[in-house]
Amino acid sequence: MSQGRVLPSAKKCQTKSIAYLPCKNGDLLIGTDSGLVQLAESPAAAIPPPLHNIPILAMVEDRDANVWVGTAGGLFRLNAHGVSVDESNTGVTALFEDREGNIWVGGPRGSNAFATARL
Repeated sequence: MSQGRVLPSAKKCQTKSIAYLPCKNGDLLIGTDSGLVQLAESPAAAIPPPLHNIPILAMVEDRDANVWVGTAGGLFRLNAHGVSVDESNTGVTALFEDREGNIWVGGPRGSNAFATARL
């Protein structure tokens, strides 16, 4: 990446992109089958270790700039205070924020509104 641009590489990429999230701060988060990638024009915060080497299945940024990340291993929330995880929501394949600010979580057991205070 140079000056905020992704440049082609001669190496063949073995990683599959699964989810994309353009953030309000201008960053682009890419969820892959081997973890979370952040593309930023300015120096970015490091991706927390729990999101390395784990398939990222879904992402959404809420009105408070929290980034919610769905994985096979749980639901993660990233913000300026760090990372929180709810391991009871496994196999999160869809995330959505409704008009009231509720985060809806979808997975193999259906969908439900998530009580954001749990994280």
